[in-house]
Amino acid sequence: MTAYLILAFKNPPQLARLVNSIYSDNSEIYIHIDKKVDIRPFLFIKKSPRIHFVTNRFTIVWGGYSITECIISGMKEIINTKFDHVVLMSGQDYPVRSMVEFEELLSSNKDISFMSVEENSKKSKWWNVARHRYENYYLSDLRFRGKRYLHKLLRTVLPKREFLYPHYRLYGGAGSTFCVLSKESARYIIEFMEGNKRAARFARSTFASDEFWFQTILMNSYLKGKVINTPLWYMDWDGSSKHPRVLTIMDYNKIIDSGFYFARKFDILKDDLILDKLDVILSQKAILHA
Repeated sequence: MTAYLILAFKNPPQLARLVNSIYSDNSEIYIHIDKKVDIRPFLFIKKSPRIHFVTNRFTIVWGGYSITECIISGMKEIINTKFDHVVLMSGQDYPVRSMVEFEELLSSNKDISFMSVEENSKKSKWWNVARHRYENYYLSDLRFRGKRYLHKLLRTVLPKREFLYPHYRLYGGAGSTFCVLSKESARYIIEFMEGNKRAARFARSTFASDEFWFQTILMNSYLKGKVINTPLWYMDWDGSSKHPRVLTIMDYNKIIDSGFYFARKFDILKDDLILDKLDVILSQKAILHA
């Protein structure tokens, strides 16, 4: 059984398409709707007892610890259910290969996690621009005027700090939030955070911890040998934004040729033809694997 934890905040019809595309007899789907968004337009998606809305909702702030906290809280709601893997997704993801193929991958690797991360080193382009995430102090989840200026002041007057655990090797990367965790890995992350209140306090004052926090925790644990460091998501970082580019019908060939299982991000208000075409290829592949 596979549990999907989806973080969403907009486009209910698109989220419904995503849920429909990954739904199967072997799945349980858990949806977190951003607390600052009215959940009522999304409720029609719950058409099965295996589709759930996460009870403990968070107000998500981009770059804030709230994303990491939301994931950990969501996994707590899932952890005592019958599943082998939890797949962390956003509401703007979509499968690009047959879900039968994906389920075969997971069933043959029941105790394995899949994530794409880089180790913190001088050779890592990502870490060369990401170390500020833990070296500086951030109050991203707090809402007040002048927050940007306060962050600038904190960078000026406070010395850079070391990571909480100096002996840890750090791991992370752009888009690494979206990954597949084994049940053992999910449980380890939950228990680590519950047993280390100091770690939670440190993480709250970092920036965009969802791309390196639980990745680092896991890769410094006894479970490191059960992590396959490989991307499963296709994303286009064109260098002009801190966010992956919205994919359109013009990206179809690149998406399919990538060989990945999922892609992000999509927006039906900008281009819904790409999802229509993906649905065609997904249905054809499902027939071939039937």
